[in-house]
Order: sequence, then C-alpha cells, then structure tokens
Amino acid sequence: MKKSIQAAQHFCDGCSCAQAVLTTYSDKYGLDVEQSMKMTAGLAGGIGKMGQTCGTITGSVLVIGLEKNSGKPHDHESKEKTMQAIHQFTEQFEKKHGSLVCKELLGSDLSQPDGYRQARDSGAFKERCPNFVATSVELLEELLNAEKHRE
Repeated sequence: MKKSIQAAQHFCDGCSCAQAVLTTYSDKYGLDVEQSMKMTAGLAGGIGKMGQTCGTITGSVLVIGLEKNSGKPHDHESKEKTMQAIHQFTEQFEKKHGSLVCKELLGSDLSQPDGYRQARDSGAFKERCPNFVATSVELLEELLNAEKHRE
C-alpha cells in the first residue's frame, strides 16, 4: 500500500493529521506507534486546535528532521540540509493547497467553538483533511526518494 494512502487511512481511523503522518513513518525511524501518537497529539488542528500551521505540515517537519538531521548540536551541515528540505516541502504544499495554515485550508477557525463546529458539520475534516495528509506524505516520499537517487 502506498504510504500516502496508508496515512490517509490512519487519519480516517481516528488519528489526527500530524499523528497520521508520523505514525506512517514510525517503523522506518524506530519509533513505536504509541510514542509517535503521544509526540504529535498536541499538533492537531493547527497546533492545539489554534488553527495555525496545519498538523500535516508539523508532522512532516518531524519526519524531515528524522531523515535529514544527525541529531548532533554542532552539525551545521545537517541542520542546513534539514532546513532546505523543510523549505522545499512547505513551498510545494503551499503551491498545491494555497496555504500552510489550518484555518485557511479548512475555511474555519478551529480556535473558536463555532469554527470547529462549522468545520465538523461541513464535512471539512472528512473531505479535506485526508487529502492534506495524503499530499504531505506524497511530497515526503518525493523528497526522501530524490535524496536516495542522488546517493
């Protein structure tokens, strides 16, 4: 199964957007699913349901860090590769969907109770979010596979 489909299915099965992205890559980076779920729990709804940066973006940023960064504080080359990959990823997502911001992507301000209800009642979570999750993972796969082909 393609990772993008797997991630969208995770979302439809009850994961938040960020959880759906990171749990799709848990095995690859030696994380157990429960750790991944806990680590990304507060990223849903644009970081704590504040409608800011979409959870698919923040979840993807975590994957990019796991892939590109050495984890060594003074490895500036690794940090730069990580930042370049994040810029590339976010530019592509924004080009495809017009924004990185949850409330703009959904057309509802999740930080407000009425906005959350509006998004839920309009079906935005069921209709739009799986697409954002799938796009994020498709872009991640392109980014990760492009790096493999350069090696």
